[in-house]
Amino acid sequence: MTLAVAWVRRIKDCEELLVVSDSRLSGGRNFDSCAKIIPLPRTDSFLCCAGDTDITYPLPMQISTGIATYRRSNDRSLDICELRGRLLKILNSAVGTISSPHAELRKPDRLTQLLFGGYSWVQKQFRIWRFSYSRAEDQFFYTPAPAWCHGRAPVIFAGDWQRKARSRLINLLRTRHRATPQGNVNFHFDWEPFEIVRDILREESGDHNSSVGGPPQVMKVYQHMNAKHIGVFWPNKAEGKITIAGRTILTYERPDCWVLDPDTFVTSHPYYTPEGETDDA
Repeated sequence: MTLAVAWVRRIKDCEELLVVSDSRLSGGRNFDSCAKIIPLPRTDSFLCCAGDTDITYPLPMQISTGIATYRRSNDRSLDICELRGRLLKILNSAVGTISSPHAELRKPDRLTQLLFGGYSWVQKQFRIWRFSYSRAEDQFFYTPAPAWCHGRAPVIFAGDWQRKARSRLINLLRTRHRATPQGNVNFHFDWEPFEIVRDILREESGDHNSSVGGPPQVMKVYQHMNAKHIGVFWPNKAEGKITIAGRTILTYERPDCWVLDPDTFVTSHPYYTPEGETDDA
């Protein structure tokens, strides 16, 4: 299973869309370096998988192919809000081909979910949705990210840990910012949702029976309509190990991406950041 969250972060006069998830696939064994956040071919959006691997991994592949082979989807002239409807049709068409002699395997699990988000050039803002499967209706449906704090702070969770994580995020906002989902009109998210995922993964790191685990993986979508992986020093910067999309990079690799300190939330870059300098872009 999965713990994933997507939200809009405010930096001075700019915004960026962030999505974070754990990196564990399980099912009789744990595989803790699995990429769950997938950039889409049009570069302005992502998908994040949650649920049984045999369902949630093929679906993003079909969506990526559907986007890449349709010009208006691929070159972004089809706005992300229109694209959402096409993706829903692809999802429902694909799961309609599932068959099995076992009745319980003929439909996806109710926790089969996908987070989808990106930048809308029509609405001039980031949009986020969760695709969820309804066994009762035998199809996927979408839920937009709730806009907390009078519409200023959209955030949405996915996976079997979503309720616990949402509750912890609310408690953090209350104690640190005196904010609630319904109040505080001046509040904007920073790295608070990431903190929730980080802390849960650290707490669960020794539990091999937990449905979540591995390093946190991070992707940003910028207002210039590009989605980029962000590396993470894990379990902390002091150990010097960098993970990207859940995988600890090899000692000779020098990634061309920003790398996040999970405790200070400061990013650095192997190529562009001189010793002792940092960046938060």
